Amino acid sequence: MLIDTRPYTSAIRPSASSPITHQDVLIVTFQIEHQRYGLALEVVREIVRLPAMIMLAGAPPALCGLLNLRGQHLPVLDGRVLVGECRQYDLSSQIVIAGRAQPELGLLVDQVYEVCAVAADRITPINRTDVAPFLTNVFVLADTSVLLFDLTKLVALTSDTAKRKSKHESQRREPRV
Repeated sequence: MLIDTRPYTSAIRPSASSPITHQDVLIVTFQIEHQRYGLALEVVREIVRLPAMIMLAGAPPALCGLLNLRGQHLPVLDGRVLVGECRQYDLSSQIVIAGRAQPELGLLVDQVYEVCAVAADRITPINRTDVAPFLTNVFVLADTSVLLFDLTKLVALTSDTAKRKSKHESQRREPRV
């Protein structure tokens, strides 16, 4: 399903239960295991069903592989592994395609729920060093805490992975003396 940038014409729409104000942040919510998570609508490009992916030998567990999205190969991060759950996905799993100007990565999740409007003052920063760096904020939605992923930090994870992999490969290719 494609996330349209025009006001609410896409298949994913803000919940009709509350009116939207200028101070609201629109969040795409999804489930990973028993916890609800979210990502700002402004960076979500589309939602796709789990397709065949290109597996990458030697990739870290959080990197599922590459997704061929209309000719562009995107890294796909396993949301379950990122949050400390066991790797497990099936044909009902979904991939949230995210990026700023263009798609940058996919995030494999158990189920996408809805777009909700959250008052900016209800979103609380997570200021702890012992929490995964890509989980930056939290808010309450219908008595459920929703943890927010940060796209910039997710993209940094894919970049760090690529750098480590290329460094490891270049070290293997250098002849030993």
